[in-house]
Amino acid sequence: MKKLVLLAVITISACSLKAQYTDYLLLNSESKLHCKIEKITSDSVQYSVKSGGQARSTKSPLVGITEIYIHKLRIMQDSVPVNSVVFLSLKNGETFFGSIDQYEETGLQFTDFCIGKLNIRGELVENFTIEQPGKHYLITTINDKKLNVKLLRRENNIAIYESDDIGEIAIVSSSIKSIHEISQAQSGRTSIKFENPNSTRYLFTPSAYNLRKREGYFQNTYILGNSVNYGVTDNFSMGALVVLPVAAILTPKLGFKITENAQIGFGAMLGVIAGDTESGNTGALGYGLLTIGSRENNFTIGTGYGYLFDEVFERPIINFSGMLRASNRIALVTENWLLPIKEFDNNTGKETDKYYGVYSYGMRFMWEKVTIDLAFLNNPTFFEFVPVGIPYIDFVYKF
Repeated sequence: MKKLVLLAVITISACSLKAQYTDYLLLNSESKLHCKIEKITSDSVQYSVKSGGQARSTKSPLVGITEIYIHKLRIMQDSVPVNSVVFLSLKNGETFFGSIDQYEETGLQFTDFCIGKLNIRGELVENFTIEQPGKHYLITTINDKKLNVKLLRRENNIAIYESDDIGEIAIVSSSIKSIHEISQAQSGRTSIKFENPNSTRYLFTPSAYNLRKREGYFQNTYILGNSVNYGVTDNFSMGALVVLPVAAILTPKLGFKITENAQIGFGAMLGVIAGDTESGNTGALGYGLLTIGSRENNFTIGTGYGYLFDEVFERPIINFSGMLRASNRIALVTENWLLPIKEFDNNTGKETDKYYGVYSYGMRFMWEKVTIDLAFLNNPTFFEFVPVGIPYIDFVYKF
């Protein structure tokens, strides 16, 4: 079983490094160096790679490099046509609102509505949101007022939006602190004023959506279960779960967008159970996820293989979960498990393989940085003793 744990660690580590260093340099020797590109000048490129668990920064002359690949810039180039209106966030905290004039190998020419023409280095791009008439957006202004609006038209530096609460409203680009596209359903009767702060998880199970870079959260379940997860990149997060005084578990996870409303995710749970047992005290689970829908309204199906106490699962665990944003403060959540077990048949005297189902239904109460889940866990066995199900409660704080 130690080999299985080692294999899981190596696999996740390799995937996480690739997710963390999606930039690369193609050298004259035709070798490819995966790295994080930090700064490009007229004669050199500065980048960092991990060595001995720590990032080491290096500067190399451009003469030894045949191609510079900046992942975020390529994603932007593939999804945002020239002349599109874009809200652009840089890694240094600066934001710009304007149109893309031209893409270059290592940057882009950009016209900001307030400043004018700019040359923006590709390695500085953090996030971007495309602006299109008819789309719905959640806007935060520089004085932290939140507006749920639909874009009607743009007149140079001023955009005309429509709000259910206010009607038509003109907003100057320089007054916008952040802007996120939301679905029409979110923008209708529900009057959504902020994103679900716990959109990457149902109750215990994650969705394929990943934490964004530098996002994180703390979760407490039943007082004894405490976990922390942090977005290392937009595609890779690392977490740890401690269940007092029973177990300690690492929870690395990868998540990728495959279409506008579909995400795939991969992850692992690598744990140690307290106390020595004859059959071992470790467990590991590798899993895959497919999520259909937005961060607010979605359905996820997942499956995973692993082992516990030196016993390998003969059949996969199956999970299916869903979330529906019912209002600004409330979401409906369900999480359901099919767990492979062995059952002794008294008639035949043999063990048979079967699935043991556990189902849940509940509500999520939301604030901008806090969620509280109140739910019930149920199945035919639980129903005999507690028809409504076993109460479940958790608390999440996003940072």
